[in-house]
Amino acid sequence: MSVQSEPPPVLVLAGGLGSRLRAAKDDPELAATPKLMVRLASGQPMLSQALTGLARSGLRRICLLTGAPASGGELIRRYTQQAHTGEVSLRILRERQPLGTAGAVYAALAHLRDEVVVVTPADTLFPFEQLPSIVRRHQEAGHPLTWVVTSRPGPGAQNIGRLRASSGLLIHADESGTTPACPHGEAVTSVGVMVINTAEYRRAFAAYAQTLPQPGPVDLYRDVAPWLLATGHAIAVADIACPAPDLGTPERLRAFGRAPRPSAFGVRAADA
Repeated sequence: MSVQSEPPPVLVLAGGLGSRLRAAKDDPELAATPKLMVRLASGQPMLSQALTGLARSGLRRICLLTGAPASGGELIRRYTQQAHTGEVSLRILRERQPLGTAGAVYAALAHLRDEVVVVTPADTLFPFEQLPSIVRRHQEAGHPLTWVVTSRPGPGAQNIGRLRASSGLLIHADESGTTPACPHGEAVTSVGVMVINTAEYRRAFAAYAQTLPQPGPVDLYRDVAPWLLATGHAIAVADIACPAPDLGTPERLRAFGRAPRPSAFGVRAADA
């Protein structure tokens, strides 16, 4: 595959309900605030730290994939358009029904003509400055998917050891934890970021959907990527070799990113 001169668009996953944070009964702010609007110690909402990091890395074409009203999708849309206009080229795509991360990506690709896209969550402290070189390596290698991982997840990381890699390729993936870990290869940990060849992903998703007994949400990390691996598709890995904490639980948020004072954005449960 030839290397595109223009940086690819980034699909930012912003449709989750944030159920684990909202279940924090001892923390009224978390219970009343959409996850991506929770303010971090930097002073920015969780979403802003991701968008600003992407913009600084040169990846400014953003497709924000939002979800149902319960996830705060409308508030996220209004805030992003107000706070990040001029910093990024923004497109907001809202799913009408729960699609899961894989389904949301598949639906978004219908609006894009790019050969390659980046997929990232917005609730991870990811070193976005590494992304441009990861994208270049992905394009040069020509694999359908590159799963960004870390061999140094640090304390508090989730799903440690669920992925195994050898010679730059994924050889085992089981983020659901339903089967024993593969004893071969190097244990690495997902950081949620993927680089995807769009044409191959469309074909793969359509084929995977045919295996389902009925339509429903499909997860990119637990369903489609392991299925690709099991059906003989090569998945590359890119190791950032540093922690990239997921802030999706109250404990990890307090440990790695929580602002010490109440949110300044006036986000209430009624706005979500």
